[in-house]
Amino acid sequence: GRGAFATRFIPKGGLVAPAPLVHIADKSKTNMYAETKGPTGNIIRDEEKVVHKQIILNYCFGHPNSTLLLFPYSSNVVYINHHSTEYNAKLRWTNDFDFYHHKDWLEKSVDFLE
Repeated sequence: GRGAFATRFIPKGGLVAPAPLVHIADKSKTNMYAETKGPTGNIIRDEEKVVHKQIILNYCFGHPNSTLLLFPYSSNVVYINHHSTEYNAKLRWTNDFDFYHHKDWLEKSVDFLE
């Protein structure tokens, strides 16, 4: 993509863009399935045939051993390089907005988020 270019100096570790997170508790919700026509002409999803993933998955953060995905939403976040090895910014938890951040949630299971 084109990326974004800063119009001011951003020191190492500085804030590029604040990004609230939307959680997706079950990443299989991003699956796209093959479709067939039913006997009445209606479209039937074949849940045995995953053919693709929703494009939102490209912008999510997660772990291979977890069903949880975190999607940062902000008009500026999509311009930040999110390549898995050649990144130029990192996502980090805030520590100065306690009224938005619930530290106890870090100890909860994914089921808590559903």
